[in-house]
Amino acid sequence: MRSYRGARIYQASEEGEGTVKAAIAVFDHDLDVIQCPELTTHNIVVVRIRTQAWEIAAASVYFEPDKPMDSYLEHLRAVRRKLGSRHLLIGGDFNAKSSWWGSLTEDSRGEELCSTLDELELQVLNSGTLPTFDTIRGGRRYCSHVDVTACSADLLCLVEGWEVDEGLTSSDHNGIKFRINLKKSLGTAIKSTTRTFNTKKANWVQFREKLAQFKIEENINQTKFEEIENSQNLEKTINKYLELIEKSCQETIPKKKNLEKITLPWWSQELESLKKEVTTRKRSPLRRSSPKADRRRRVPATQR
Repeated sequence: MRSYRGARIYQASEEGEGTVKAAIAVFDHDLDVIQCPELTTHNIVVVRIRTQAWEIAAASVYFEPDKPMDSYLEHLRAVRRKLGSRHLLIGGDFNAKSSWWGSLTEDSRGEELCSTLDELELQVLNSGTLPTFDTIRGGRRYCSHVDVTACSADLLCLVEGWEVDEGLTSSDHNGIKFRINLKKSLGTAIKSTTRTFNTKKANWVQFREKLAQFKIEENINQTKFEEIENSQNLEKTINKYLELIEKSCQETIPKKKNLEKITLPWWSQELESLKKEVTTRKRSPLRRSSPKADRRRRVPATQR
């Protein structure tokens, strides 16, 4: 996809065989976007989108209609394993049909995709009856529901207004629009540091002794590093060494106390207003049934 002024385009590099068929365009320059190159191919693009208050992972996909889905579905599993189970959004042309996203028929590709989405605990967001693919060829209309949007369970209640927009693009695929309600709540404070341990109060003598003990137990030494023959073993050894450092910190260094006020990033002003309204309504019956309220409502017999 060509670059455009005012837009950032994320896609696979031109290296390698095949045509790039998936991309993500970002028009808001206030968003911090990081592409995941290890998860990006010509048919699947994965990025992390974040602000100070929240972060989501987004994937744009295109499944070739004449190729088996196995490799594509395995790639989605890899995306899930790499990025975790929270705040994940996937959308694109899967070339699969199922009643779960509006098709009148269901094919084997749709069954495979449904099974994988269920396995990955992803929720289908499609709604309505408008086709996502709609075109005229040779005087005949062709339409279908092959474009799917799915998200992790924690985003399900935050996605609003999913709809097919027939006038959004000039493509034979209709546009799809929706909103994600991830506004930063008022007064929310975001952690400004990732530090876990209070190094000012560290006992470095004990730390060195504990680390030396763990290194002996795990056989992490100069000889171990000299015997490394490939990058996989090197990474494995380094990760083990870092694990021992963290374990030594946990036993010899006190943790920092977090004095910052942290609130849920999905909490909005609308929810705050509803919460106050619920509290008010809960209190009203109590006030009406209190002894003072009963005395105020009583009317002397002489005035009846």
